[in-house]
Amino acid sequence: AGIAISDGSTKGIAPKAKIVSVKACNTLGQCYASDVLAGIEYCTTNKAVYDIKVLLGSIGDGGAYDKSNCPTYFDSALSNASKANITSVFAAGNDGALGVNYPACSPHSIATGSSTKQDTIASFTNRGERLDVLAPGENVISPNKQGSYSSLNGTSASAPMVAGAILLLKQANNSLTFENVKYLLNQTDKYLSGYPRLNIQKALDNIGNLPAPTNETSNITNETTPEVNITGTGITL
Repeated sequence: AGIAISDGSTKGIAPKAKIVSVKACNTLGQCYASDVLAGIEYCTTNKAVYDIKVLLGSIGDGGAYDKSNCPTYFDSALSNASKANITSVFAAGNDGALGVNYPACSPHSIATGSSTKQDTIASFTNRGERLDVLAPGENVISPNKQGSYSSLNGTSASAPMVAGAILLLKQANNSLTFENVKYLLNQTDKYLSGYPRLNIQKALDNIGNLPAPTNETSNITNETTPEVNITGTGITL
């Protein structure tokens, strides 16, 4: 989360933002799906209390999914968050797979992969039709719990960059919908292996050029929430 909002000697993407930390994982980075679901629902319930705008999860189930086989057990909760004007951002996964982790592959989530310092797609990043955007994920400087800074690699470092970018977009226009945010994240001058690499300035420049809203609706069929382990670092906002 420090990558998104750090206001120390090394600045995050949105350094004046605040965090609501929701614990859904243990100290080993293991997270039961039921706890993650409860965390998502907590954010939606308490949106007005804490002015929650973005839900960030550097977590995933280790799968590699596309539109045809992406699980749905969080989809109702993620859809409700979206309707409450909370944009959910999840890491795509670090297996170099064709297909992204759940919940990143959900149509109600921004699936974030990693780019390198050479501005190429990172070899480790999961990819595929459900990958929405790339952001730097190689040697990213982040505050650590020792009160200093560490260098991080992976889509778990990229996701908070996108979360921070969305906070800046919502600072400029707090009424942006989930579809608006996805559109703006695609406004870039750089595509890496066909995927848009985050360009915050381009996204901000296009806030006044949003496409007309569509009347499309989606049917949500939730699977029973399984007691499976999801790995990661937790949910922050």
